[in-house]
Amino acid sequence: MFTKKLMIGAIATAAAFNAHAEDSDLSYTYVGLAYQTGEVLNEDFSGFGVSGSVALNESVFLIGHYSDLTSDDKYHVGFRSDDIEVTQFDLGVGFHTPVAKNIDFVASLSYADAEIKYFGNKADGNGYLINAGIRAKPTDILEFGAAINYADIEDDGEAGYTLYARVFAAPKLSIGLGYGSADDIDTLSLDVRFDL
Repeated sequence: MFTKKLMIGAIATAAAFNAHAEDSDLSYTYVGLAYQTGEVLNEDFSGFGVSGSVALNESVFLIGHYSDLTSDDKYHVGFRSDDIEVTQFDLGVGFHTPVAKNIDFVASLSYADAEIKYFGNKADGNGYLINAGIRAKPTDILEFGAAINYADIEDDGEAGYTLYARVFAAPKLSIGLGYGSADDIDTLSLDVRFDL
């Protein structure tokens, strides 16, 4: 159960990152880099993630994300201790449409795969990730959003939510701060995104 929860935690961390990294009224084609930190089952993790998106038309886009997280403290079992390393990627398709002036509805469905390594062992699992939410851009330099998400890995699922704020330092360069939460998961991400 611990292994499955860590896999779901890794995917939920991706949900937090993707929910605020995938939308911009300037472009749905971008690349981004994030520092991520969080707590899964009372274990602290931190690491980096990269993401990207390619607009296919005015409403549909492809998304992808990869992250590598490591436990901040050693994990202890008996007399042994080791870091826990979680890597994960997801690939998917998204849809966006305006619902009001400067407000978009955004949804995505992704295939997700996670791998956990500790004590020389590794376990992996896969499943899907669903995001749905809104984003608002009241000015040229500020963007806000909220989303609900659901990650199902190896028939074990977890629902949660994400919130984010983004500041544009230049028309195509922005910095975002996001927070995500689910039952046993809390994540925080700081990212830099370049719209293409």
